[in-house]
Amino acid sequence: MDRLNAAAGNALLKTLEEPPGNALLILITDNPGVVLPTVLSRCQRLHFSALPEATIASLLREAGTGPEAARIVAALSGGSMRKAADIGEETALAERRSFLEKVSSLSLGEITPIFTFAEGLAGEKEKTLELLELFTAFQRDALLLQNGSPEIVNSDLLPLIEQEAAGFSGENIMERIGHIAETRRAILSNVNPRLALEVLFMRIAKN
Repeated sequence: MDRLNAAAGNALLKTLEEPPGNALLILITDNPGVVLPTVLSRCQRLHFSALPEATIASLLREAGTGPEAARIVAALSGGSMRKAADIGEETALAERRSFLEKVSSLSLGEITPIFTFAEGLAGEKEKTLELLELFTAFQRDALLLQNGSPEIVNSDLLPLIEQEAAGFSGENIMERIGHIAETRRAILSNVNPRLALEVLFMRIAKN
């Protein structure tokens, strides 16, 4: 639902007001803040609880995922089995590592790689949003590590997390998390993903 632009949302209003026959329409979103108020006002809200990580990990192991990979994927899934399935393959985990290594190496001393990286990621909106979620989890891990907590999600990337935790203060990391959240909201609001990513990467790149 949060992927609809204003025109599509308005076109849906008539169907919501006069649903055909005995139809039951279920609209799903994990970001109700960007759904048109006119659409929200015609809906009854139901909240679905996230699945426990242990449940997702168990289901992944049953499907053939290795124990350690299942644990990591479950922690990254945000309680969603669909997200777990999306990132559960080895190729997806390798892609996560590559993305985090690249984004952690960005420098304002070399502007061209920032623009190239943003351009390469901007083609698939859904994929971009998923990678930004992974980046948020990575930053959270660095913050937890700074505060002595062992409960990090990306435990297989500990050296990279340690590097991030050592390179930035807790305040800096919180600012970075805020910049990522702002970028996600902008992309969900149909701002040009490439421009949104360029702004984000210039904000978080090392001086």
